[in-house]
Amino acid sequence: RSQRANAFGGAHHQHLDRAEAVSATHQGALVQLLDEGGAERCLTARHQVVQQVHEPQVVVQVDEPGLSAVLDGRVRTPSGRGALRAPELSEVVAGLAAVRTSAQNAGAVATLAHTCAAAVPFDALRRAGFTGVALDVALVGQDADEERGAWWEAGGFVVLGLVPSSRGADVRDSTSDSLARAVTGLWGRIGFGMADVGQRTWLSPACGLAGAAPTWAREVGALMRGAARMLEAAD
Repeated sequence: RSQRANAFGGAHHQHLDRAEAVSATHQGALVQLLDEGGAERCLTARHQVVQQVHEPQVVVQVDEPGLSAVLDGRVRTPSGRGALRAPELSEVVAGLAAVRTSAQNAGAVATLAHTCAAAVPFDALRRAGFTGVALDVALVGQDADEERGAWWEAGGFVVLGLVPSSRGADVRDSTSDSLARAVTGLWGRIGFGMADVGQRTWLSPACGLAGAAPTWAREVGALMRGAARMLEAAD
C-alpha cells in the first residue's frame, strides 16, 4: 500500500506553521504536486514489487485527517482570533479527484481516503470517487453506521481501524476474537453479513503504525489475520 500526504488539511496546517494565510493558489499548487507525486509513487511501487510478485496490485491511500475542519472553516488563523475561509466543496472535491485519478491512471487498483478524525466527510470523499474510506472506529462510533452502510451499498470498501496503533493500556482488550466480534456487531447493526460485504471490509490499525515498535507491528498483523480467519470460518 502506498500512502500520500493530505491535499487540503495539509495545505492549511503547513501554512499555519509559517504564520501565513492559505490561498486557493497555494492549495492548487499543493494539489498539483500531490497529483504528480502520487502517480510517480504508484509507478515506483509497482516497479519495486513486480520484481517479487507477479502482477502486483497497488492500493494508494490519501491521508486527510484535517479535511472536516477545513470544510467547516474551523482551522484557526495564526493569531487564534479568527478562522481561515472554508473552501467551496466543489473545489475540494475537484482537488481530491485529481489526486485519485492520477493514482488510478498510474496503475492503482484502488484508492483509499483515510482520516483518523471523529468527523469523516463521507460525502466529499464519495464525490471525489475514492474506492474506499479508512477510519478510526473508536473515534467515529455508531453515529456513522448509516454512512458506512451507504458506502458498502454503493460497492465501496470500508477500512475499519480497530487495532490500537501503539501498545497501551487498551491493548489488553485487543484479541482476534474481539476484533471479529466488533466487525460482526457493526455488520449486524447495519443489516449486512460476511456474504454481503466481507470482501469489501478491511481491517487496519486505528491510525497507522508509524510510531509503533516492530514487535507491536507484528502482533497487529497477527491479530488482524486471526480475526479475518474467524470471520471467514463463521460465514
